[in-house]
Amino acid sequence: MLLLMGPSQFIYAYIISYMYPDVEIKKLFPWIFLFLFPLVSIYLFINYKKPYVQKKGSDFIMIPLFVFGFYNSYQAFETNFHIDYLLASFITIFGGILLINRHKQLIIYSCSYFLYYAIMFYVFPYTIETRTSIFLALIVIISFSFVIQNAFITYRKEQIKYKQKLKEQVRSRTITIENKLSIIEKKNNDLEEYAHVVSHDLKAPLRNIDTLVNWVIEDNKDGMGESCLNSLTMVLSNVEKMDLLIKGILDYSTIDKLESEDRLLNINLIIDEVLRTLFVPKNINIKTQDDLPKIYGNAWRFKQVFQNLIQNAIKYNHKEKGIIEIGATEKENYFEFFVKDNGIGISDTYFDRIFKVFTKLESNTSSSGIGLSIVKKIVNYYNGEIWLESQEGIGTTFFFTILKYDGTT
Repeated sequence: MLLLMGPSQFIYAYIISYMYPDVEIKKLFPWIFLFLFPLVSIYLFINYKKPYVQKKGSDFIMIPLFVFGFYNSYQAFETNFHIDYLLASFITIFGGILLINRHKQLIIYSCSYFLYYAIMFYVFPYTIETRTSIFLALIVIISFSFVIQNAFITYRKEQIKYKQKLKEQVRSRTITIENKLSIIEKKNNDLEEYAHVVSHDLKAPLRNIDTLVNWVIEDNKDGMGESCLNSLTMVLSNVEKMDLLIKGILDYSTIDKLESEDRLLNINLIIDEVLRTLFVPKNINIKTQDDLPKIYGNAWRFKQVFQNLIQNAIKYNHKEKGIIEIGATEKENYFEFFVKDNGIGISDTYFDRIFKVFTKLESNTSSSGIGLSIVKKIVNYYNGEIWLESQEGIGTTFFFTILKYDGTT
């Protein structure tokens, strides 16, 4: 706005002199405006981020406003209150007040104009009617603009207070959240350490129980009754279940705690390694897509994903000719993997529950009930999604998505 005021005043003055040759124009003043306003404007624009300018910016604005307003008023007096200069003078006063943003400046600015006009009336001996009418017009304009700008200033002050209050609330809540996160992180670390300690302490006696029971069976097999042998076999089975459960808990708790060892993975090789570690019955035929996409991630995590999904597909397939298919389809921003089987299928009432920890479809199996929870946690860790489609007696397909590697990591 300031940048436009100088050139516009320069043009305005010469338009008046052209339209009214009898009106004498003080030629020096327009040239002052032409340079004064752009200089002030450029200075404020360059330094607007500096604290001093942000705080005292309106003080800088008042200087050219005074010069601009007094010049128009002086021209009005010099030209016997020529209507163009009189209007320009009043518009300048009104606009100047609207640019001020502090009450103190409003008072100084308004009083200065009343004093200036009083001096001009002393210098120029106009009639009492002229003086009265000009003063009344000045009072109305200044009062009207003062009321408007006073409301704006009050509103801005309230806004600043409100913003400050919001900042304090945000800062307070941020500190509270950070403190809570710190407490949660400490508790998580404590729980992780506790899980490792407990699992280690539990595994040792479990191994001892397993060894002792096997010794008892081996040393007393011939003289042992069938009932006693069945009981000891059941003990071994429960020890195995307990061992699997502890291992599952450990795997689940360490998924997102592994050191970063992410790299570009060949999923075909990952699945080959998984299949070499699994027992695949003769009635199960596993078909793997030859050109599975390469993804970026941790090899151990994705071995866990495919191991658990393939194990489930084998475990819950009692058909004479079981088929498991592993593949993927490419989407715009991600790959969609699937593990499909023609097993017993899953009722849709279990679709959400099976991903929760310790949920099993059959209670009489040696499964820990953590496998699919581990799969979901790993997929979510890589910002993917997992879901399934299934029909009882026909089969189940597990789908999960993994984002494409963009080469920036």
